[in-house]
Amino acid sequence: MKTDVSKAGHDCRPLKRKSEVLASPVPLGASGKGLSYAPVDWPNVGDIWGWRVGTRVRAVGFYNDRFLYAPQRLQKKPTRKLLFQSKLSILRYLKSQFPEADIEAFFASFTWDVPAEAHSTKL
Repeated sequence: MKTDVSKAGHDCRPLKRKSEVLASPVPLGASGKGLSYAPVDWPNVGDIWGWRVGTRVRAVGFYNDRFLYAPQRLQKKPTRKLLFQSKLSILRYLKSQFPEADIEAFFASFTWDVPAEAHSTKL
């Protein structure tokens, strides 16, 4: 079942750019909603995406495991969240559900690489 995209992005304010978003280090297994690590107001105003990180940290200090959750309005099954484990999986979803969306603007609206707290980089 496809999501109705007739209004996708049309009533949405312009997305923030990465340069306007502050990225603070987060602890292992942290999660949250919206900026800095997930988009807000996409595809429509009020749509807030969720994010979560795992426990593995790359040598450069960013989390290796990073997840993005679609907003509640886009969830097809209320008992199971629509979860994306990679940029590629999100890209495929966006292209299938929102074929006319500006994918570059979507990814530019939040920070994909989540920095780990200093003590976490010694894993």
